[in-house]
Amino acid sequence: MQIRSLKISKEIQKILSLQILKSPAFITILNVKMSKNLKNAMIFFSLFGPEELCKKTLHWIKFNSASLQHMLSQNLKIRHTPNLSWYFVNNKNEGSIINKII
Repeated sequence: MQIRSLKISKEIQKILSLQILKSPAFITILNVKMSKNLKNAMIFFSLFGPEELCKKTLHWIKFNSASLQHMLSQNLKIRHTPNLSWYFVNNKNEGSIINKII
């Protein structure tokens, strides 16, 4: 079951990464965690851009969540499409560490 969960989460990450290019700010899908029964997917993401665009993007995600889930149902080859839960990861500290390294 663990291997199937990993495959599905990677596929969800790939599909969503292509679809979120339409969002106002730059979104990075950091991780997708599946529940044990594969009925729920937790999407962890970060945003990059001006604060106003990030707020618009959070609204865009909330507004388009159902259509993104429908799009997943058309592309995933599983019986039930998982419910999507979105989790914003504010990693400004990590960004500043990366900038210091560069």
